[in-house]
Amino acid sequence: NTHGACVKIRHLLARRLARYGSLQEARQYYPESLLKVFDSYCANISAATDSGTPKERKAEAYWEAAKIARFNGLELFGTELEPDWFYHDGSYEEGPTFSERKNSGLAPPSADEHERAAKSVPSPNKRLHYRYNAADLAWKAAELMPDNSDMKAVVLCSAGTWLKNRDPEQADKFYKALVRRCRKTEIGEAADKMRWFPVLDENGQIKKKAAAGQ
Repeated sequence: NTHGACVKIRHLLARRLARYGSLQEARQYYPESLLKVFDSYCANISAATDSGTPKERKAEAYWEAAKIARFNGLELFGTELEPDWFYHDGSYEEGPTFSERKNSGLAPPSADEHERAAKSVPSPNKRLHYRYNAADLAWKAAELMPDNSDMKAVVLCSAGTWLKNRDPEQADKFYKALVRRCRKTEIGEAADKMRWFPVLDENGQIKKKAAAGQ
């Protein structure tokens, strides 16, 4: 129906504006059901980037924002089609892409449309791009935490895990930091022995069954 289509278009606009960093402008277009998590993301980003915020609070804020970007990123920042495919709930890639249309010879895009499409790609322009941004926020959080602290180990291990299956090369940055800067923690020690990331539970503890099996 018309109302449903309007809600979807407004949500698409909200996600695009948020990707551009226009968070205040984006808010008015999100569905009401997402406002609580979006406001939490914005509040944490604001605290993390405020020069007056104490270092410990900055780290906490970056980490909270990172988790929101990772687990609510599709709804808050995902592209409708490529590369995130919000249209398919992010589950798979199927449908018309700009590159396919450009090369098909049928109704090719105008020069203006081509320019606008090039400007609208997410950063990075990779599948589930918001996971990379979430990992970047986690990296900033970890940099503010003392070496060999349990929390720093949790952050590095968790963020690396977000990337390890899709992009092990990018995840390796987090693995190396984990074993070099948190080797004295239980998580860092386990990572060093496994030569990769141990599996953590929701409390940031190493899953015992996973550890025994590995």
